Amino acid sequence: MEKTTRPQKERMLRIHQIINEAKDGSSRFRNAYPNANDISQELEVSAKTIQRDIEFMRSRLNLPIEYDQIKHGFYYTEEVASFPTIQITEGELFSLLVAQKAIASYKGTSFEEPLKRAFRKLAESMPESINIHLDDWDRSIAFHSASVSRVDLKKFNQLSKAVRKKEQLLIMYKKPNQQEPSERQIDPTQIVHVNSEWYLLAWCYKRKEFRTFLIQRIQGIKKTGRKCSQHGDFSVENHLRNSFGIYSGDSAFQISLKVDKSVADYFRERKWHSSQINKELSGGHLKVHFVLNSLEEIQRWILSWGGMVQALEPEQLVKAVHDAAQNLLDKH
Repeated sequence: MEKTTRPQKERMLRIHQIINEAKDGSSRFRNAYPNANDISQELEVSAKTIQRDIEFMRSRLNLPIEYDQIKHGFYYTEEVASFPTIQITEGELFSLLVAQKAIASYKGTSFEEPLKRAFRKLAESMPESINIHLDDWDRSIAFHSASVSRVDLKKFNQLSKAVRKKEQLLIMYKKPNQQEPSERQIDPTQIVHVNSEWYLLAWCYKRKEFRTFLIQRIQGIKKTGRKCSQHGDFSVENHLRNSFGIYSGDSAFQISLKVDKSVADYFRERKWHSSQINKELSGGHLKVHFVLNSLEEIQRWILSWGGMVQALEPEQLVKAVHDAAQNLLDKH
C-alpha cells in the first residue's frame, strides 16, 4: 500500500521532465501526452497522487499544464524552460520556524488543532529541502508559557466574524463575583491578545463608551441583525497607548517608582511601557517614571515584585499598594 506523503518537489520535478521529454520524443513513452497512469507507473505511486501533484503544479506553481481529451494525456500549452522553485530568504525561513514553535503555546487549547492544520497546509507548499532546514534549526528557538487562556473556539470565531463584518451583538457577560450575567448591546471593534488573555474591545451601549470584555466571561452571543454604528475616529492603538495592559481610563497618572538595585537591571534591559523613563540613583537603585491612564494593572504588577519595587507617586497608587500589601499580611 502506498505511503501517504505530501506533494514533494522531487516527484513534481520528475513529472515536469516526463511531460517535457514526451513532447520532445526523448521519453520512453510512445504517447507524447502521458497520462496519470503512465506517470504513476514510472514513479511507482498511485495515479491519484499524480493527479494531486499535477493540480498542485497547475494551481500553486502556475505551470501551464492541460489535459488533452482526445489524446488522453497531459501537455504544456507553452514552453517551460525550467521547473519553478520557491524562493525564501533566511529571515523568512526563521519566521516560519517561529510560527511553527508558536503553536506549542496553545497546546491543550481549542486553538491547537486549527493552528496545526494551518501550518501543515503551509508546510505542504514548501519544497522538501525547506522542511529539512527547519528541522535543522529546531533547537534554535523555543516557546514556553506559564499559562495559556482557554477560549472556546466556536465563541472566538463568532466574535471574530462579527468584528470583520461589523455586526452588532447582544452578549451575556458575567464579571467576577457577579451572581448572574448581564446583557450588553455592543458594537465589536477588535479582538486583542494581552498577557496570555483574549479580550474583545467594543462600544457598549449600556456604558456609552468603549469597553474591554474578557472573552472567557462572555456566556452568550446573539446577533441583533443590525450593523455597527460609527463612533468617531476611534483607534484601538490610541485607546491602549497609555494603558499598562488592556484596561484603559480617561486620566493621565504620573507614575514614579523606586526600583531596588537587586532587580534594577530588569528595568534597564526591558521597556515595560512606551512612556518609561529611567533615572539612575545612588547605590545602584533606579527611579522609573510612567504615564498611564489607569492604575488597575500597575498596582498588581508592583505587588508582584515582592517589595523590590516601591510606589512613590501618585498618592492614590501608593495607598492602593499599601492597602493591598497590608490586606495580604492580615490574612497570614
